[in-house]
Amino acid sequence: RPGAAEREEGAGGERAGGELQRRRADLNSLYTRLTAALRTEDYEAAAALRDAIAAERGLPAGATGSAPGAVTDWRLTAGLPEWLADRLERMGFAAPTAVQAEALKALAPCAGARGHYEGDPFGSDGFISACPGSGKTLAYLVPALANLTPNLESVSEICREGGTSLVQPLVVICVPTKELGAQLALLIWRLLGGNTTSAESRGPGDATNMFQYMGPRGVRVVGMLDDDDVTRATEDCLLDGASIVVGRPDVLNEAYQRGALDMPSVQYLVVDEADECLSRHYDAVAALLASPPGGPRQTVLCGATVPRTLRQAAVRSQWVIGEPALISDRPLAAARAAESERGAAEDGEGTGEGAEGGASDSDEGAGEHALWELPSSITHRAVVADSGRTLVTLTRLMRADCEAAAAAGTEPPRTVVYVAAEEEAALVATALRKALWGHHTILALLPSGVAPLRTLEMFRDGAGTALVATPSSSRGLDFPRVARVYLLWSGIHATDLDALLPADEALAARVEESVASADKSPWGEKDYVHAAGRTGRIGNAAQGVVTTLCTSRAELEAVEAVGRVVGVDLEEIEPPEFDATSVDALNDLFYLLGPQSAQADE
Repeated sequence: RPGAAEREEGAGGERAGGELQRRRADLNSLYTRLTAALRTEDYEAAAALRDAIAAERGLPAGATGSAPGAVTDWRLTAGLPEWLADRLERMGFAAPTAVQAEALKALAPCAGARGHYEGDPFGSDGFISACPGSGKTLAYLVPALANLTPNLESVSEICREGGTSLVQPLVVICVPTKELGAQLALLIWRLLGGNTTSAESRGPGDATNMFQYMGPRGVRVVGMLDDDDVTRATEDCLLDGASIVVGRPDVLNEAYQRGALDMPSVQYLVVDEADECLSRHYDAVAALLASPPGGPRQTVLCGATVPRTLRQAAVRSQWVIGEPALISDRPLAAARAAESERGAAEDGEGTGEGAEGGASDSDEGAGEHALWELPSSITHRAVVADSGRTLVTLTRLMRADCEAAAAAGTEPPRTVVYVAAEEEAALVATALRKALWGHHTILALLPSGVAPLRTLEMFRDGAGTALVATPSSSRGLDFPRVARVYLLWSGIHATDLDALLPADEALAARVEESVASADKSPWGEKDYVHAAGRTGRIGNAAQGVVTTLCTSRAELEAVEAVGRVVGVDLEEIEPPEFDATSVDALNDLFYLLGPQSAQADE
């Protein structure tokens, strides 16, 4: 197993990623197996998995709950309130993951660390950067709820006595999208005793029903996710009595500037998917982070692709105070990265080097992406589609997945298809619904689509087996049991449009313009990490396969370059073979190739 030094080395400033991924164990997979062993009370297997996880993280073999970060039981975590440990176990989170254990040490009072205010009960400010699907959300939520339990219990007392209007926000969490905000608010609500509306969940036998909840009651969680919420906050007192507020940075900042959001009262401020939030709403995020606190405040910036330059800029801008913790699921790599960043800050002190412009080419792979990682169990493939056959190639690959599952006696693999542009994504979803009828139930999650939250709920509940989405949908969203991810690197060929253009002439013109535009692909290292990270997540036992469809050899080379940066090797595969006399071939001919291409079809 390579150490941190080997991880950060690579010829020409790039990580030796592919070999590294094969040699390192997949922590997500190990934790999935550990959770299964604990649920079935197979303690011998659980002990072996615990030791494997400890060794992978650089902890001594045989470490128990007394060794920091090696716990396999929430109740062994010193300082964690009993109600919170019980609730986490009842919700199915059997043990803290690697990044959660590290976050508890750094951010929660069980670490014994003092914060940057006199008498501050919190730990330090921090950055959380870990593999997609490794449990980063709970890594900042659990310390927040642990630190603020006395405050939340006071809120319960105030609400019982009718003083709801006296309650001020304690926690503010920024997220880049409405969909991620809704997912996060629902998780917090469940942690605080809420439950789904299904009859099964309301029953007395359900482990998570309200009668089993022992924590603070009456804690209000509010989402500020679109412009209408600002009006509701300023005119209809939406935030009255709210202790935890989740929202988009621009919406939260507008409410703050209008006096509806009391930022001085906030004691725990989180920017989730920090790089994306800053990319979309830099001024709003900066205003919230720079807002003066009225007392102790802990600030956390979180994400799978938080680059070194962002962390350095946050320290220099005093968005985080003191010496912030760098938290990862691999503490040795995090310690080395933190040491490197402190050295860079000292070398560039007073010049701005090390924040925006100080990283050298040789540092780019080692420093900027040092903590970026994908689960090593995922298989990465790429295929070059012939001109006019992007959708045919995609359809036949997805059909082959379904046929293999049927032969094995299993359900069709849950699949996510990412398309660069929204207009093309809508077109692809329509085409796949026709060509894959009988194989997949296709849903579409689009930025301006109808009822996106309902679409997410349907996909999570199994009402659809395949989801067509745009890159923005990959950020932070937890799609259960996804086994296949397809990326259309630059969308579809112009010659794919023969049979696909909608009857609406204005829409058809927009689609043609989108397909013909140059450099339309938003995919880069960050985008690949987040899209591929929809599979291989903790709790997902399915073997993950990520396939990128390219329209040229040049695109394939670009994909391979991205793979080298994020530490994966891509296997080039050939387009699938097919029976030209089959019904499926006729469906492809009719729905995907169109009358002009049909004349030249094999």
